[in-house]
Amino acid sequence: MIGFHHRKGSVVELVYPSLSCDSSDHTHLPHPWRHLPALAIADGAHNYTKDCTYFSLPSIEKKGDSVFGIACYRQADSAQYFVKDTFHHAVATDVTAMLEIFSFIQAP
Repeated sequence: MIGFHHRKGSVVELVYPSLSCDSSDHTHLPHPWRHLPALAIADGAHNYTKDCTYFSLPSIEKKGDSVFGIACYRQADSAQYFVKDTFHHAVATDVTAMLEIFSFIQAP
């Protein structure tokens, strides 16, 4: 899950299953995927109530291969959001799925 923090920008809130070596850090992304948060909630996403983005990243298991991603996000009313450190009326949250085969990706 990727969220948008008003000071930090797009940030990883949860990775499942964990990709850290010891499985204790549920926000860790491998270095080749360091741009995933920016791809998942793209610049200008605040102009839409909800949308999906498609992208690809290098495979972390098979050198030279790619994995394909879909990120579906929506704006949530910040008054209903559990974390109260926001100054905006809406908070963007998204769910991202990474797959090895592009044909399985379809927007809802």
